[in-house]
Amino acid sequence: MKKPNILEPIKTGHKNPEKAYKAQLNFGRVSWKDKDYRPEVYGSTRKGCINNQREFINNYVEEEMKSKHMTLSELADKWLKTNYKNVSDQTYINDYRLFKNHIRPKLGHLMLSELNRVIIQNFIDGIENKAPTTVKAILNCLATCLNYAITGLDILPKNPCKGVKHPKLIDKNKPVFTEIEIKKLSYYCSLKPDLYIFLVSLYTGLRPSELLGIHWGDIDFDNNRINLSGTVGPKIIDLKTMKKIDVYREGQFKTPKSKRSPIVEDKILNLISKLPRRKDNEPVFLTKKGKPYNYSRLMTQYENALKELGIPYKIPYTTRYSFATLLAKKGVPVRDISDLLGHEKIDMSLVNYVQGASDTKVKAIKDFTDDYFI
Repeated sequence: MKKPNILEPIKTGHKNPEKAYKAQLNFGRVSWKDKDYRPEVYGSTRKGCINNQREFINNYVEEEMKSKHMTLSELADKWLKTNYKNVSDQTYINDYRLFKNHIRPKLGHLMLSELNRVIIQNFIDGIENKAPTTVKAILNCLATCLNYAITGLDILPKNPCKGVKHPKLIDKNKPVFTEIEIKKLSYYCSLKPDLYIFLVSLYTGLRPSELLGIHWGDIDFDNNRINLSGTVGPKIIDLKTMKKIDVYREGQFKTPKSKRSPIVEDKILNLISKLPRRKDNEPVFLTKKGKPYNYSRLMTQYENALKELGIPYKIPYTTRYSFATLLAKKGVPVRDISDLLGHEKIDMSLVNYVQGASDTKVKAIKDFTDDYFI
């Protein structure tokens, strides 16, 4: 380590007695900051200021040695621990999984000083059998982690992810159910009260977190609406084991426009009305055992239903994609579809030039339900 130039303490005249004396340390240009490093230390007396100088230098040497030998895995542990306080549990879980499953096995052993753009580019190029969106998420996770080394720990001069290219995001058609598959799924679910939740998903386009958050008090049978009041999402209860539970989050939605009142046709509401009515603050949809659905159980039921009907597997969001696609085929304006799905933004040209009216949405939902729900 370069020996710092230690300047003599000077009086400051500061109102705070703890800052009566000030001294500057000049470390010159340091590689890990890529600029001159001139920290200041204070003290209530001249002697105290000198002691603080020495203590600062000792700590600096210790931290510099740590930073030179810190691996990416060690950095990630620090970053995740700090990041947990600043992000939602779902975001933390996503970052944790991306690092654990993709980044740590390949790059975790490398020291920060060894990382560069070429190594990271080769890592990104070597990711196989993953969608471009997943690869982009992995790169973003790594870049955010390394940003913490710059802004949080001050041990990197620049982010080695800068300039790394990820695969182009190909605008592929989203998976959708065919008209026959929708009819089969609708009929099958209408026979099983514990699967009514999928009927609501098919004919409203609600997200899984929104479906799980529907309480009896949210349903307006008179006006054919579900007034969404909250969602269900994961809550981490043990950071070491990443054990989590699903909890109801009142008033919390993916975007501000997600808090909405989707239209529900009579055919669907009539089935829901046959379910055992509970208190207004209790969930509407229950499993066969009479327990509230959690996300994992909901996905299992969805997969089992597709297998039973011989429908090729499609991701759970397919109900949402199908809802939007078939409405578009019926000529429903994109503005209205965006409102129904609770999207925050749509393409500017569509916002400015596609006009829709509320009666269009109501008629579209009725026609859609009449066409496919037997």
